Amino acid sequence: MAFAHIDWTMLEHAYGDATDVPEYLARAEDDPDAISELIGAILHQGSVYSATPVVVKLLAELALDRQYAGRLRALEALDAFGEAVYEFEHLHYDQSGRGDAEFDDQCHAAYQESVAIVAPLLSDSDQWVQANAVCACRWLTEPDPVVAAGMKAAYRVSNWDLSEDRRPVEEFHQAAFAGLVLQGAADPALLAAGAKDDDPTVRFLAACGKRAAGTRDEATLGALAECWGPAFEAWEDRGYGLNPATVVAKLDDPLPVVSAMSQGQPEAAEGSLEVAEAMFRLGKIDKAGLVQLATRVGTRPETELKQAAAEWLERADEPVAAARVLDSIVIPKGVKLSKKKLSTLVALIHQGADPNRWLEPLLGHLNGAALVTDYVSYRSGSVEGSLPNALAWAKPPALPPLVAAARRQLR
Repeated sequence: MAFAHIDWTMLEHAYGDATDVPEYLARAEDDPDAISELIGAILHQGSVYSATPVVVKLLAELALDRQYAGRLRALEALDAFGEAVYEFEHLHYDQSGRGDAEFDDQCHAAYQESVAIVAPLLSDSDQWVQANAVCACRWLTEPDPVVAAGMKAAYRVSNWDLSEDRRPVEEFHQAAFAGLVLQGAADPALLAAGAKDDDPTVRFLAACGKRAAGTRDEATLGALAECWGPAFEAWEDRGYGLNPATVVAKLDDPLPVVSAMSQGQPEAAEGSLEVAEAMFRLGKIDKAGLVQLATRVGTRPETELKQAAAEWLERADEPVAAARVLDSIVIPKGVKLSKKKLSTLVALIHQGADPNRWLEPLLGHLNGAALVTDYVSYRSGSVEGSLPNALAWAKPPALPPLVAAARRQLR
């Protein structure tokens, strides 16, 4: 293997110096799990280290070897590295908190070079290899005709035979289309086809692609907001992959999209906060802009949106604005609330709202008594959450009428 020239003592991963990397790579010739262990060291919880770009390029070369047992895992490492390069403005910060631009450039270059190495695998006869190569190359944002051609061919594949793969087939379909959108290689015909795709994530990406290409009509904005919920839910369920919030935040003009989302369906409105945070992370919006958006979302009538807006304002160190949003929530009288809704309201109390205002109306609703008891137990530090412990804490002047009412309901 061509890594004898590398001074591993000068490189680090999550567990110290990188002198054990050659051993990992040698073991992976017969044991794919060795690559998984190596990935855990060089990309621990998504973090990037000085050894990461060096090792990823080596893994890209090893992925070309059909006899190498860890080649699929090697492509997974390139996928994870590409995600980090795409997702974060800076991959490393110095002690003063400033981003290390030189290291960022090194990582971007390493990813581009690694993609160029594995690009032939986008048309590999082994569909397992082809599918993983699609995911590994999807983060490229610079035009590359070879990669674009491979992605277009992969997007049109309708007979993926990957039933035993632990990754769903839908992910490869989405990844191929995403790779084309991020590169700017999705032509109008392809974007039109994506807009009609059965997969809402692809439709979402098609709308983003149209915005990136200069389309500014209301229909595209509406499609983006409409597909946001399913696309974001799919990303959350996987726990990795293309974050819809980052895709929108990286558009040339994300603010009109965020504005449209904040006025759309509740899922899209809450999603506008996710996009705003991504914009803040990427330096495209300041704290005042983030607070302004959260405050706007907090004016929506939905309780869940008010709670979400208050949480964002709390995180932005704006407790007064958060309290104002919480104070605007109204518990409807005479309405039987769902357990989920009640849990949301009790969560507001945990955020610091006045319990005398919130708990009493809850007693008249389904499961209200149990939730009151849970709250009193929470405040009393009771691990068991039992009614006797709650009553022991709830002595005057602490909510005795409420707890007594809860006790009557729970008999």
